[in-house]
Amino acid sequence: MKEYHTANGVKITDSDLINKDDFLLYMDGSNPHGVHPFVLHDHGFVICVVVAEHLQDALDEAFDAGKLDHFAITEDDMKDYDEDSGGVAFLGNASTACDIEGVSVEELSMPEFSMCKLLND
Repeated sequence: MKEYHTANGVKITDSDLINKDDFLLYMDGSNPHGVHPFVLHDHGFVICVVVAEHLQDALDEAFDAGKLDHFAITEDDMKDYDEDSGGVAFLGNASTACDIEGVSVEELSMPEFSMCKLLND
């Protein structure tokens, strides 16, 4: 299995990408939807890679795919959070409260299309 190391040394593989259908490479180099990969990791351990236009979209997609479930917090847990300090993100289609303070994100640029590289691989 091929792998890629990000600038911060996080190792990702093709199997980490959760929304392969949104990964669009155009032969002319255009990116009309402005999407690019976001690597979500917890202290260097990959949670997933998501292709999205914005970080919020990437986090929502990851939560809806079940990759951030363990960061969800209950209503009782919410009492421990100060409204002014933040710390709670509302993710996914259901806007579930999550504490994602331990999640790091690396934005990658969209790779250029190369038919020759794909055929040689």
